[in-house]
Amino acid sequence: MEVYAPATQTARDPIGRRPMQFFEDLHDVTLVTRARIGDMAALEVLVQRYRRVLYTVALGILGDTAEARDATRASLLRAYAHLSMHDPDCGFFSLTHRLLVRECLEVARARDAAGDMPPVHSLTFDDRRRGVQQAMLRLDPLVRAILALRHLAGLSYAETAVTLEISTDAVRSRLHKARQQMGEWLLAWPVGSALPDDEESLLQSGLDDALDYWEREARERLLQEQAGAAFRAAALRELGQLLNSLGPADPPVDLVPDVLSQISARISSF
Repeated sequence: MEVYAPATQTARDPIGRRPMQFFEDLHDVTLVTRARIGDMAALEVLVQRYRRVLYTVALGILGDTAEARDATRASLLRAYAHLSMHDPDCGFFSLTHRLLVRECLEVARARDAAGDMPPVHSLTFDDRRRGVQQAMLRLDPLVRAILALRHLAGLSYAETAVTLEISTDAVRSRLHKARQQMGEWLLAWPVGSALPDDEESLLQSGLDDALDYWEREARERLLQEQAGAAFRAAALRELGQLLNSLGPADPPVDLVPDVLSQISARISSF
């Protein structure tokens, strides 16, 4: 297999006309267009740009460093194969996340069906992170993916829905219920929210910055008028900080060279 040598900041493009900084400043669509014709420098920038967030999401869903590395690697290789055959204008960010989640869900469901749990001792988190990760692994894999995309990748409800190919309402509902369950496990919350569903939705959507002007006004009134609502909002913020503590996570150093070497070898074989 041909070994691809990663570029450096002072390296020049394959034609020798521009430094690598030129590629790093380009938009994804331009980089994808160049990558489609075998420009490995452009492809390297794309992979480097998203490797950390992809690996962090995979680790959040799977809870195992080796499985997360393999899932990230597979999704990047599939993304390149997809871009070689489809419209280069499709978003590389959304494409890689969609492929990554599919890969992770396949692994998680197969493992759950076999009754196996990941080797928690192999994780490199501190005690706090380990507790959050173990709690996440008790959730259904799809719900786990929603939490990871929201809290680790920072995707909106709409972006998460597109990635998982489900409705925005389904994302919102499952995310809200998952947070309640995580709060019960991690923070000793009472079972179920004490607030009506519409008020609970206002507070949770506010946490996600997913409210329009009028909804924000309603949320502010709720916080001012009900002590219970203010208490709940503070509890949600605490849980959000716990979930966010899982990221970012640095992928293994050999991930990017491995992906680029395989793609380079594929190109040279044509």
